[in-house]
Amino acid sequence: MEELLTSQLQQLQVELARAQQAHQALHIKQAVVSAMCTALQAMQHELDPSEVVADEEMYDPMDCSAAFRNPAASSSQLTHADLALLQQLRPSMQQQQQPCCSSLSSNQYPCSPSTPRQPPTNTAAAAAAASNASVAAGKPSAAAAAGDLPALRGDSSSSGGSSGIDAADGWPDDTLSPPDDPLRFLRQLLQDGPLPWAASITLPELQQQYLSSCREGLLHLTLLDNQQHNEQQPAQAQQSLAVVKQLLQQHLHRWTSLLVYGRSDLLYQFHLTNCLTGVQMEQQDMRPYQAAARQLGLTRLQKQRIAEGFPVFQQLQQVVLDELQQLQQQPADEAGGLAHSWDEWLHQPQLPMGMVQSHSSWQLAQQRNRQRTQRLHMLLRKQHLIGACCNAYMVGCMTHLQAAKLGQFTFPFPAFMFHLGQEVVQLVQQEAQQQQQQQQQQLLDIDMAAAAPAPAAAAAAAAAAAAQL
Repeated sequence: MEELLTSQLQQLQVELARAQQAHQALHIKQAVVSAMCTALQAMQHELDPSEVVADEEMYDPMDCSAAFRNPAASSSQLTHADLALLQQLRPSMQQQQQPCCSSLSSNQYPCSPSTPRQPPTNTAAAAAAASNASVAAGKPSAAAAAGDLPALRGDSSSSGGSSGIDAADGWPDDTLSPPDDPLRFLRQLLQDGPLPWAASITLPELQQQYLSSCREGLLHLTLLDNQQHNEQQPAQAQQSLAVVKQLLQQHLHRWTSLLVYGRSDLLYQFHLTNCLTGVQMEQQDMRPYQAAARQLGLTRLQKQRIAEGFPVFQQLQQVVLDELQQLQQQPADEAGGLAHSWDEWLHQPQLPMGMVQSHSSWQLAQQRNRQRTQRLHMLLRKQHLIGACCNAYMVGCMTHLQAAKLGQFTFPFPAFMFHLGQEVVQLVQQEAQQQQQQQQQQLLDIDMAAAAPAPAAAAAAAAAAAAQL
């Protein structure tokens, strides 16, 4: 009877763990939907209202002339499919405004080819070199340049619902997003609005801004490492910490602004380009992220949050990738792909035999191709938004100092949080496997100790046998 109850209890525990995991996945998906709604609204507000069709009843799907006159226009604004997606997601966004239920859980950028990149050593020379380099660049202080940057409301000085995780180096610092609202900081930046100059910034200018932030950030991180052992300089330490936070928020605001303006291609080039040499790489080195996952000092709760959220984003991305692959494998309509105008289509030298040369057949073919193109465009936009939410989720699981120090590991390439998530998931799996092996070894030792006779009992049995003889 006892064995039966034990078996049932174990089964209930397994089912509870599955329910908790499913609940956490739904909670993350809800946060993703809310962030995507906020992003789509921000994108819509940045467009010229005269270029956006707000009323679907006014849209005639058979009218392809506008698209043919300006085929590149659709790439710079929201498509009708995007607006339809926004309308579908609005109910979920309104529900997200209510307090989120708390979690039920109980608890390849190339680097040097030789060794993984390590953070710079905490020396005064490094700090002086960083300061001199910033002055020599002729650029104003990144903290001063961020004067128009709105501070995150999730900051430790104003956040009342943060998780309260301490940074690994001893300075108290909250994660950018609390566990019950994992994409809060992203929604806040989207609601604050994009930086106007992000709509026209070039890759070299973006690299120069990032390099300036890294130089000043290195200086203050070095000062923090030196000041943490000196209790007589709390004011200087708090000042350096505030500058590091402001630099990080400035970088995240630039990234969010580029996302709002639909410049995902620039972000992709930015993350693959060496900000010192301007050389763009084709492959991404995972070694800096492997070192960062082990040396950033992520707590058990932080690792757990990343390990729970990363598979959710992989699942969301895989659904989009599968549909993209299916659409790309479908051949374009033969009639619609021959020409962009009726006159061109009608006077082509090589028309397929038996094709009905009528305006209606050409128009239907063009409509099918236009719908296919719009669907591809919407899926690509959705893929970019999911990727942005994934990066924001990973950043939200970290403290300001941890996120800033990650940039030291990946420098001179900007950090891509998706890669850090991959490494943290692998690290959590390895730690879980090691813990399971240790538990199995402990159980085996207990069983062996119970099966072996006690030394006193064995000696008494031997003495009794000798007395009988």
